[in-house]
Amino acid sequence: MGYNFRVFETVKSKAENTALIPITPGRYLICTDTSDVYYDTKDNVRKHLTDIIDLETDAERTAILAPLDKFYFVKDTAHFWRYLNDAWVDLTSGSGASDAVYATLAADGWANGKQSISINGLGANQNGIISITQDISAQAMEAVKNGELYVCAQADGTITIAADGTVPTCDIPTVIILLS
Repeated sequence: MGYNFRVFETVKSKAENTALIPITPGRYLICTDTSDVYYDTKDNVRKHLTDIIDLETDAERTAILAPLDKFYFVKDTAHFWRYLNDAWVDLTSGSGASDAVYATLAADGWANGKQSISINGLGANQNGIISITQDISAQAMEAVKNGELYVCAQADGTITIAADGTVPTCDIPTVIILLS
């Protein structure tokens, strides 16, 4: 039996607010501020998992002679485990994978208040996040604010940004995080 788990870190106030972090079935949210764990079910419900066994080290986990079919959190590795059907499953290993793609909204690339960015590997229904880069200039930041930019369309290989305010007259550096 294969497992496909997606684990993300956040804080409790965001995990409890599905408007900020929408429910994504199969995803685990680990709260860095409280150590709470939430799971998004296929029925679009976010469940607060409360029956988790905390362990200090992975050696402590592997030394358990008769593990219970429960969740285990190992503090020194920050790995979340599930013991199920006589097997250990690392819920954090290789999960929550993402790719960062950097692109520029060109000052001269706007048409009718919209601009499309080509992104290799982007699927039409793939989840992700688009934001400005950390090294954005003050001029570009002001243009983003005045532009009231938002994603208005997505297709295989492209994402389209629209300006609900003033169309930017300078380049806007962006980062797109593609979630797998």
